[in-house]
Amino acid sequence: MKDYFDFVPLLLVVLVTFLVPLLVSHVRWIRVPTMAGEIIAGIVIGENGLGWVRPNTLLNILSLLGFAYLMFLSGLEVRFDIIFANPGESIDTLRKRLSKPLYIGVMVFLATLICAFVGSLVLWEFTPQSDPWLLTLILSTTSLGLVMPVLKESKLVTSAYGQILLVSAVVADFATMLLFSFYVVLHTKGLTPEILLFLLLFGAFVTAYRFVMVARRRFPGIALFRGLAAASSHMDLRGAIAVAIAFIALAESLGVEMILGAFLGGALISVLSDKPPSDLHHRLDAIGYAFFVPIFFVMMGVRTDIGAVFESSRSMLLVPLLLFAAYFAKTVPALFFQLVYDFRRSLAAGILLSSRLSLIIAVSAIGLEMGRIGNTTNSAIVVVAIITCIVSPIMFNRILGLEEKA
Repeated sequence: MKDYFDFVPLLLVVLVTFLVPLLVSHVRWIRVPTMAGEIIAGIVIGENGLGWVRPNTLLNILSLLGFAYLMFLSGLEVRFDIIFANPGESIDTLRKRLSKPLYIGVMVFLATLICAFVGSLVLWEFTPQSDPWLLTLILSTTSLGLVMPVLKESKLVTSAYGQILLVSAVVADFATMLLFSFYVVLHTKGLTPEILLFLLLFGAFVTAYRFVMVARRRFPGIALFRGLAAASSHMDLRGAIAVAIAFIALAESLGVEMILGAFLGGALISVLSDKPPSDLHHRLDAIGYAFFVPIFFVMMGVRTDIGAVFESSRSMLLVPLLLFAAYFAKTVPALFFQLVYDFRRSLAAGILLSSRLSLIIAVSAIGLEMGRIGNTTNSAIVVVAIITCIVSPIMFNRILGLEEKA
């Protein structure tokens, strides 16, 4: 029992999650996201580093909960009001139609899939044990959780330019999550009628949304539950977590990857709650980022074998090749931004959308578990994720200039 529920490794992990933000905040010459710092710290203390922490049952359970909660928070960031917004005036009728945030976001993502597939074919020559279709999805990911704070800090989040960037990130996150979940179902169940169960998850999403909207119209008093938020019962918080677990359980029972269920649960809370940022959003963030999510990132570092990247000259080429493919898959499709903006802003958009962290690591981890990518490739992907999430925001600000406001 002690081996399964040894609290000493958990104590070390929790101490790391406490110390990393303090250390990162004192790094003045380069901005390191806290999540990247947690992964690096996990690599240092992990089984392939100092060996202080090794995965056990307790840490694996908490890491899995952190993984699910991270996907739930990613869904919570989906802003449907932004997706269907109009960025403003355009030059002519065709451009006015094409310059809507949703249209640009979809065009950028479709072009991203094409560029990512080309990049995956090149990478496949160096990692023949990897599935090029999975590599395509990995290269198509972005990080809404990094794009949002960068736009906020640069005061671009409320501008038309910032809104289009946000929509492009949301579309990439949502579409990648959908395609990856379909990929997992296809490779676990095969092309059978059971694959249609995948659609039931979306049916549950639409049904739940319609039910709540009808209930709100017919029973206006249902808004009284919001008054319980400040009470010790925290009914809204309990309800949000119950929704997340319900969708995760439904996804699992349907044979769908649980990250899609968690993501849809978060998206449902987002579309039904008040316009973000709301108090509910802040409290959900606090629960996740104070405990569960940091444990997931530290444990991801604990399991990462950086040494595998340096085993041979061929494997050492993986990091620069993956890095090039990661930026190529985003910067070339970002040329669609020139329908509305100049080349400089289009290039900056592609650079910022190239930042990746949570979703790419999640997809890569599941791909490793499925045996669709190798350990060396997974380690290289983690390294590339850390590099892009540090470098991309810096390059974005440099390209636009510090004086850029809108």
